[in-house]
Amino acid sequence: MARIPESDYGNSPYKKIIGNNPAIHEKWVGLEEEFFRHPTLGSKLLEQVRRVSAWGQECEY
Repeated sequence: MARIPESDYGNSPYKKIIGNNPAIHEKWVGLEEEFFRHPTLGSKLLEQVRRVSAWGQECEY
């Protein structure tokens, strides 16, 4: 199995992989910030999305 090296960008394993392309990392972080700045989905649903995303990325949040 191939391994993708982690970059110096990001504070989670997933973001460190995305950080290999700084333009994508920047936009991903912006999207994440928008979701939490304008929680039209509601805080409980956003928390559930965060948990499912973390589990799928095998991150221990």
